[in-house]
Amino acid sequence: GVLTFLALLDGEAEKSATSLDPATYSPSRTVIVLSQNTQLYAGDKPIGVIPPGAVLRFSKTSEKWLMVPRYRGWVFADDVVPLENSVGHFSSVIEKHPSATAYLHRGIALMQLDKVDEAKADFEKAIQLGTKDGAVYINLGSVLQRQGLMQEALVHYSKSIEMLPDSSLPYIERSSVLMEMKQFPEAAADLEKA
Repeated sequence: GVLTFLALLDGEAEKSATSLDPATYSPSRTVIVLSQNTQLYAGDKPIGVIPPGAVLRFSKTSEKWLMVPRYRGWVFADDVVPLENSVGHFSSVIEKHPSATAYLHRGIALMQLDKVDEAKADFEKAIQLGTKDGAVYINLGSVLQRQGLMQEALVHYSKSIEMLPDSSLPYIERSSVLMEMKQFPEAAADLEKA
């Protein structure tokens, strides 16, 4: 990954580094991170790590690199899967090695594709398999909120806060449910904590 990127910067890329066409690679310009070690680069310097399961929008490609404006950096295309191929990819992983993480990631892909009922089933399966990842509760809360099940969403956002006490996202998500339930003081308290 890094050496290829550096070679590309120096203009010494080999023929094997074919350029990606964004329109055919991912028409939605959306990808899901696969690798545990997906580095984000600014030029040739690593500036951070993007966690597996993260949904990224890219604006352009350069050889096998994708520009992610939200993070002002580039990710290597081999570390991600286009949204359009993600459900098939994670289904294949689940067939070979079913795990809570694979169900979580497929659920995230299904949510992005507005397949909310299927996403809910995958998040519930990840919980059943004993996931320790608080993200599954955030995502399940989001599904339940979309379905109008505010009280259930509140329970799952609260569970995600227990599991991820230092993260602002569960507080922000729970505050949105509390606002929809017209519990404004509680929503404001969550936003203060975020």
